[in-house]
Amino acid sequence: MRRRVLTYLKPAKDLKAGDLILTGRTAAATIESVEAFKDSTKRPCVAVVARGNGDIVSATNFLADEQVLVLE
Repeated sequence: MRRRVLTYLKPAKDLKAGDLILTGRTAAATIESVEAFKDSTKRPCVAVVARGNGDIVSATNFLADEQVLVLE
């Protein structure tokens, strides 16, 4: 039996802990924490820390409206 994976795009501002995302290193990782902030030009941003297999795979900053690939 094949395993099916549902993927969709979600704005970074809507990410939450527990979401499974595809990181820039093309690794699937579970979001551990999400924190909103504003950058030096006052644009809304989101800081995301994601773990895969117990190790931090990605610590990334996104613009709040940037689209992120989420896996289910």
